[in-house]
Amino acid sequence: MKLTALRADNPVGWMAACGALRLLPGARLRWDRAEPELEFDGDVIQTLAALPADRLASPELQFPTKLSASMPDDAWQTLKALPGDWALALGTQTETGMRGCSLKIRPGGGYNMVGDARSVLARLSALDVADKVCEALVGPWRYEDDGCVAWGFDAAARIDAATIGSKADSAPKAGVLGAYWLGWEALPLLPMVNGSTLGWADGGLTYATWGEWLDYPSVKALVLGLGGLRDTDRDALGVTTWFARFLETGNSCGRLSWATEVARTPSSRKTKGGSRVAQLSGVLIV
Repeated sequence: MKLTALRADNPVGWMAACGALRLLPGARLRWDRAEPELEFDGDVIQTLAALPADRLASPELQFPTKLSASMPDDAWQTLKALPGDWALALGTQTETGMRGCSLKIRPGGGYNMVGDARSVLARLSALDVADKVCEALVGPWRYEDDGCVAWGFDAAARIDAATIGSKADSAPKAGVLGAYWLGWEALPLLPMVNGSTLGWADGGLTYATWGEWLDYPSVKALVLGLGGLRDTDRDALGVTTWFARFLETGNSCGRLSWATEVARTPSSRKTKGGSRVAQLSGVLIV
């Protein structure tokens, strides 16, 4: 199934494709340059449309504490009780205390990333979910859904409350609920590493696409091992790296830009050609 509404150069498009992959058991995903294609033994739209009510009750969406650069000690105990992938994505313990996910585009604002995810799912669950999932994956995106934010991940958003310098609760919010929900579901691909979200550095977010069919565990391994991937394995898997810059749009707030491909630099390492398996710091990519 070609996911014609999603493109890799829009961060939320990349995240929505990966989120759909994570939610569909046995699914595989590949990219034709910027365009994703999903393989699944079942009805993609109907399978995803059946999930929001259960996802709304999931433990990670009950996390009560706002994510920030400095969080109370009791939040760490609550976080550790969450499913492992979500706990790693939402926060980590550092030398100076608990730190929340770096993908908070309003780190200084009065908005709650997890609370926004609950709101997105609650709004989505009250609508024709199959229609909204179809809009998200196949398009066109109508930007007709009120009461939602994209956390600053949607480069094409007309209005995203996470990018303007007013209270999120009072700001106008129109977007694509299905896409934003699926984008949220990709967060476990981006765990906190050394006090920061994986890929969040140099003033923006770096992520990868791949030309070969990969299931979710293989994509997770690829994302974790991207920085050490050999050129021969990049070529074999058809890996392209993208960078979306953080654009400051107000006081302590901003959004991600359209992403551009990161130019390859010549490797100084000599490696044997033809391999499609890379061993990277204990992470196996197949």
